[in-house]
Amino acid sequence: MSEASTQAKRKQTLKASRKSERLETRLTVEQKTLVQRAAALQGRSLTDFVLASVQEAAERAIREHDVITLSARDSSTFMEALLHPQPAGLRLREAAKRYKVLRIAEYERLHAQDGSAWDLLRTTPTVTEDEFPITRDRTPITPTPLP
Repeated sequence: MSEASTQAKRKQTLKASRKSERLETRLTVEQKTLVQRAAALQGRSLTDFVLASVQEAAERAIREHDVITLSARDSSTFMEALLHPQPAGLRLREAAKRYKVLRIAEYERLHAQDGSAWDLLRTTPTVTEDEFPITRDRTPITPTPLP
């Protein structure tokens, strides 16, 4: 899309929407002179130039935050990891088991308080017999079964 068509679209959008909000700022004489000169060079009013510039900067900031751009090599590495993931290591498996026990304990705590742990219960993972977690000192923890 060319710059002229982008500007025309932005102007159309600005005119189509009802403007009810205000934005005020203080600036130095030098800053105002600079902005006025830039607006004049583009044949715009000061207000139109400032609004279009601020909107463009805001859209760019949001886009830079929301979009991750990868090099071809990084993209290939990322896709390879998605398509062929490595098996979970011992530390990750143990952390998952501890997490499951903590979720069960949190459910029991909430249920003991007021009996309103239904939302937590719906998302609590189950622990199978072969997944009994262990503590840091490698002693097994036997979770309390859910009611």
